[in-house]
Amino acid sequence: MVMVARILISAADARMFGVKLPTMSSAGSGNHGLTAILPIWAIKDYIECISEKQVLKAIALSHIITAYIKAFTGRLSAICGCSITAGAGAKASCAFKLSTAANSAVNSALFALHGVNVMETDGIIAKTPEQTMKNVGQLSTQGMIETDRVILDIMVNKHFSS
Repeated sequence: MVMVARILISAADARMFGVKLPTMSSAGSGNHGLTAILPIWAIKDYIECISEKQVLKAIALSHIITAYIKAFTGRLSAICGCSITAGAGAKASCAFKLSTAANSAVNSALFALHGVNVMETDGIIAKTPEQTMKNVGQLSTQGMIETDRVILDIMVNKHFSS
């Protein structure tokens, strides 16, 4: 798991600093692409008898789910798109968000393989994945309006020392 986090941090850092290396984007974002693909690629080694075709299908499904969630959360949100859908902003700090998201994705997959699941009574989790995604979208759009304002205010009013 630590290796996945390190790979994602390195990949995100390279993207944010303009290194000219190709990356697969997802829902219009290179960081979303990293988050949608690398955890699946990492977890494949923990699943017995999984074929390359199954891994590629899982990656395709990850892209579809990322795009579906993005339809509810919008193009830019106060909550990090990488951790929720697959960055808020294109900064080096996105690498840490990607790392957190990747570790959560890998841990969730390992928990699911052992029968540990989150219940619909927990937080914004709903009975169906579709309703959970709609709940995330509602939180992202309606619930974060004031957060958006505060974040923008902080960013606009930063004073940088030379």
